[in-house]
Amino acid sequence: MSPVIIILVVFVQNICQT
Repeated sequence: MSPVIIILVVFVQNICQT
């Protein structure tokens, strides 16, 4: 698993939390 995937997931979760 690449770290890029984790960053993408966190980014999407951040947008969903707004």
